Amino acid sequence: MVGPTKVSQQAVSQRLGSFPAELFHRVLIDLLPQLQRGWQDRQRPLSKAMAWALERFPDVVVLDGSTLDALMRKVGLLRDSEGPVLAGRIAALVSAASQLPRQIWYEEDSQAHDQTFWERAVASLPKGVLLLFDLGFTNYDWFDKLSLSNIWFVTRAKANAVYQVQYRLHNSPHWHDWVVRLGQGATECATLLWLIEIQVGGHWFRI
Repeated sequence: MVGPTKVSQQAVSQRLGSFPAELFHRVLIDLLPQLQRGWQDRQRPLSKAMAWALERFPDVVVLDGSTLDALMRKVGLLRDSEGPVLAGRIAALVSAASQLPRQIWYEEDSQAHDQTFWERAVASLPKGVLLLFDLGFTNYDWFDKLSLSNIWFVTRAKANAVYQVQYRLHNSPHWHDWVVRLGQGATECATLLWLIEIQVGGHWFRI
């Protein structure tokens, strides 16, 4: 046993830069349930939108991916490096309410696509949750698997997305609220999806 030692911020950054990734990951995963319980005990007020969502879903979860070099530059670990440093790619499931990660995955290949993480992400999600993700995760096969697994999801629709309208719930010059069949031919979704298009300031937003 030794007593605490005061060190500089630079020393902390250097130590984290050489800290075994697997050990760091195991410690983080062990701590996350404690951090989640601590967040629940604080009982901070939620935004109206988040409170509304949590009344209808057991949790709202965000799936996102990023290259490690971009994340590390923000905390200064690669401040003195020259040129691009490709250190791999990570993806995480994050609770939108607590902003704490539920799961984190790493791929050594810095060019790995977000699609690489789909199977692990879906296996980690309980039924009934609301999942949010961006265009990088667009995959019609996984859209079907999410629907069949009773996982709700919201994402942006690609500008060139092909779909056939099945039901028009609302149809006006600036707002379309439709049930659609997404894709065509071999890429067609087996399940129907809900498409909302809203025009704001001359631009159409599609989810």
